[in-house]
Amino acid sequence: MLNLRHLPLAARRLATPVAIGVAAAIAAACANNTTQNTGPLRLSVEDTGQLFAISGVPGYYPAGINLTSRNVVVVTVFADGTVPFDVAFDLTPSGQVKVMPPRTVALGPNVVPISLNIFKPGMPWAQVTEAPLAGYTPDTIQVVGANEPVVLEYRSLSCSFSILSSQYAKFVVDSVNVPGRRIYFRLLVNPNCGRRSLVANQS
Repeated sequence: MLNLRHLPLAARRLATPVAIGVAAAIAAACANNTTQNTGPLRLSVEDTGQLFAISGVPGYYPAGINLTSRNVVVVTVFADGTVPFDVAFDLTPSGQVKVMPPRTVALGPNVVPISLNIFKPGMPWAQVTEAPLAGYTPDTIQVVGANEPVVLEYRSLSCSFSILSSQYAKFVVDSVNVPGRRIYFRLLVNPNCGRRSLVANQS
């Protein structure tokens, strides 16, 4: 597992990403016609990491994930009104995890973050091999326990000019440290626009 580095307070900056995994490998194959992409496909990479609940810790602790970069980030708003996170997290009193789309976080009246759709497949992580086409709940907090995966559908800037603009990921809580407000997780992101495979090292 890749752990967060505990930096001195002076070295912490709002919305500075902390890497949770290695960069995605680049596939040599040409794009499949079903993707509507024009470049080579990239492989999905499975990461493990940890972050904090959005409540009960200082505001500079990372409590969100940027799905495009696969980094844990601070839940904040930049000066231009954009936000660095695609999904945020919190804990319930019983130790379950709230999966929070950006539009469920109080960010101010002039901030319009991305829409995030969430699907709860109700099966183990290893069996979630493809994102569904339908059945998602848009912009609504979902509460999950350990080993209860969710599939995430979102649109990133990297797919702005693609015919198929959605991207997909899956996330699961491995364990929780309630007193420490820490959430340990696994994440797999398919970096290819419109591709629904959720298997590591596949596109």
